Amino acid sequence: MIELPRRAALAAGAFGLAATALPAERVHGQQLPSALPGSDDPALDGEIDGIDEPAIGAQLAEEGKAIPILTGADKARLARLVVEVAGRHVGKTEGRNFGDVEGYLNLWRGAHPWPRRTEGGRLHKFCAAGLGWVFCEAGREIDPDPQPLEPGRDRPTLGVLRPYVPQVSRRVAHIVPLCRDIVAVAKRRALEDGAAQWVGFDEVDGGTVQPKPGWLVLFSWPPPGRRRGDGTANHVGVVVAARDGGVSTIEFNTSFDDAEQERQRDGGGVARKLRLYRTQRSDGSVAEPVLGFVRWY
Repeated sequence: MIELPRRAALAAGAFGLAATALPAERVHGQQLPSALPGSDDPALDGEIDGIDEPAIGAQLAEEGKAIPILTGADKARLARLVVEVAGRHVGKTEGRNFGDVEGYLNLWRGAHPWPRRTEGGRLHKFCAAGLGWVFCEAGREIDPDPQPLEPGRDRPTLGVLRPYVPQVSRRVAHIVPLCRDIVAVAKRRALEDGAAQWVGFDEVDGGTVQPKPGWLVLFSWPPPGRRRGDGTANHVGVVVAARDGGVSTIEFNTSFDDAEQERQRDGGGVARKLRLYRTQRSDGSVAEPVLGFVRWY
């Protein structure tokens, strides 16, 4: 990691969303790349963006840590790691692994105005927060100078991963605990080649775009009897592979039982799923739950 205090100023706010460019410095012998096209758009500085990078940078500086620099040179490797890391969490449940789930949500403390619990004391839905953890964990594994693990730990804790939150958001995909914010920001971003980051369902269903491993898949689960949802994202997963008529995924906060239609977006578990673009319900009606995809490479 970049040592403080030499990089304290960087950690304290050089990655603020209001900045128009990242500082022209060299880290790990490489020139810092510019921000993702569109990621410095002033329109993203408000509530729709969500991540308070100056605040998290200042918090990290107080903890003696700096924001790492993820160059993103090998996005294919990062995509493979994202799928691999997500697989390590498969089988966890909110009941048996309450501490892990709480950690997914607490990762955003100081970075996103997100309440970790409902008024009844239950943890909030964690599908997106869990994937944010996965991307930060994978980001740490490709970091040439990673944050060290805490003594006696064999896997990263939220204190180790929190420095990666701003960089994952800025250089890979904007993954925050609210699915609708993920979609809103993706619709305003573009990749280096100018391709839109958001890929609508019709583009994939029509065969013009094939989802890739590591992409995010957003769902708008329709109510009983409806073919499609209201267009608001209410669940997210990570693509493992494209399949005929759908995608295989790993999803947080879903049900292990595909028959539990009402719990697919709030089932409390981490599971591998096959999501067909068209599924037939027990009453014979057809549902199209996929809203679209976020491509980041």
